[in-house]
Amino acid sequence: MKKTAFLSLLIAAILISACGVQKVNYTKQEGLEKIKKEPFSDKQYKSDKEYFRASGTGIATKLELAKKMALTAVQRKITEYIQVNVQTTTNEYMSNKTIDTEGVDVSTIMTATQTSAKEVLSIITVKGEELFVKADGKYEAWVVVEVSKKGIADRIAKGLSSSSSKVVKIDIDPEKFRQMLEEEMSKLDN
Repeated sequence: MKKTAFLSLLIAAILISACGVQKVNYTKQEGLEKIKKEPFSDKQYKSDKEYFRASGTGIATKLELAKKMALTAVQRKITEYIQVNVQTTTNEYMSNKTIDTEGVDVSTIMTATQTSAKEVLSIITVKGEELFVKADGKYEAWVVVEVSKKGIADRIAKGLSSSSSKVVKIDIDPEKFRQMLEEEMSKLDN
C-alpha cells in the first residue's frame, strides 16, 4: 500500500515537471494594456443622500438598439434598488407596529408598494449618455440615470394611501412608511 502511494506521488511529480510550465514574471508590465476608464464612474454619477443613480451599457449592431439595451439594464438596476428597500422597509414597518397585525395581509401591502415602486420608473431622468463605435462596427451605448429618493418615497406613500385594499388603508400610515423608507434608502449612499 505504501509503495502504491509513493509510486503515485512520484508519477504525479514527474508529470507536473514534464509539462514544461512556463514561469510568469509578474514584475514585468510588457504586453499589458490598461483598460479604459468606464464611463460614468466618477463620484457625481454614484448614488447619494438625495438620488439613486445607476449606469448601464448596451452593445448592438444598431445604435438605437444599443441605447435601448443600456436603458433597460439601468432601469433593472434602479428597480432592484427600490424593491430591496421596499421589502426591508415593509418588514421593519410590520415588525414595529404596535397594533395587532394578526389580520394584516403582508402580501397585499407588498403588492401595493411594489406596484408603486414600478411606477417610479416614470420619474427616472437620464443624467448622461455616451456613445461609441467599436472596431468591429458595433455600437456601445452607456447611460446613467437618476431618480429622487424623496420622489420614490412619495410615490409609494401615495400608492399606499390610494390602495383599493381596506387593510392597507386602515393599517398602514403612509407618512410613517415614507419616513421609514427614506431612512432605509439613506443607508445606501455610495
